[in-house]
Amino acid sequence: MQENRLKFECKNSSRSELHARDRIQNILERFDLSKYTFTQEIIIEDRAIPHSHPVLTLNSFPYNDENIILETFIHEQLHWYLESLPRKLAEAVTELKKQYPKAPWGFPLGCVDQNSTYEHLILCRLSHKIMRKLIGNDDASKVLYYLQNHHYLWVYETIQKDSEYLDSILDKYELGRLLDKNS
Repeated sequence: MQENRLKFECKNSSRSELHARDRIQNILERFDLSKYTFTQEIIIEDRAIPHSHPVLTLNSFPYNDENIILETFIHEQLHWYLESLPRKLAEAVTELKKQYPKAPWGFPLGCVDQNSTYEHLILCRLSHKIMRKLIGNDDASKVLYYLQNHHYLWVYETIQKDSEYLDSILDKYELGRLLDKNS
């Protein structure tokens, strides 16, 4: 079983952190995420902003939608995947800079800096494609709608509006190789 490979640490061992760990383990029992898991250590910390490095850290999920939890897990794992492809990612970002020369950065439209915004176009499109594969188009669209209204607003709007273009970037730079052709 997949969750046995993962090492969970509840930062404060609070009731909400322990509950979040149980929810994640429940999700891992229902979905085979081995193809999308690149780091085994996971910290769960109340009120943390989910992040991938130095250790993948998730919060205690103040929302009830398990599909949002699933997307957050996949999103943070994909940072580790893309880190393993630095040259291809850099080439893709160079092309994205030409297509979107004035991409915003900073909350709520973009990421911490402009380069991160470009990287998140790739990461978030890849994550959405994985979610469609796992939970179907309708539920994945509901997750995307939530994300479009929560953070990285420009990023999520762009991946919906320019999905074909972004898919061509994933293909051109072989960044979506972990997907089957029918994803």
